[in-house]
Amino acid sequence: CKQLKASLSLPALLRCELFFEGKGSPSVGDVIYSFTSRNDNSNDDTSKGFDQESPLGLVTAGGFSPTRGRSYAVAFVSAAMFIDALDGTEHGMVKDEKMFLEVTVAKGLSSPRHLRRCALLSLLL
Repeated sequence: CKQLKASLSLPALLRCELFFEGKGSPSVGDVIYSFTSRNDNSNDDTSKGFDQESPLGLVTAGGFSPTRGRSYAVAFVSAAMFIDALDGTEHGMVKDEKMFLEVTVAKGLSSPRHLRRCALLSLLL
């Protein structure tokens, strides 16, 4: 991952798709954060949070997709931040020949904790 990040000569944006579970629709301008582990010894949900200091990117379009049966969004994320989020994470996965990263999406930079939603982020190639 470090070699790939070092090879980026210019800041790059990656177009991604987000898949949400549950009710509600994503909005334009929602902020995407990566998950981080705060305490390696704890297995409960309170040990997992998100990195509020460095958002990955922003949602550019979103809504409920009747075809998919769930909320869906398109977003742009920083290539360097995406590589950092993948480096050594336990929240990345491969499914149906696609790579996914578990992220949280907030309604703004100062969004309360109860308004954050979990989503799966996948690169659109």
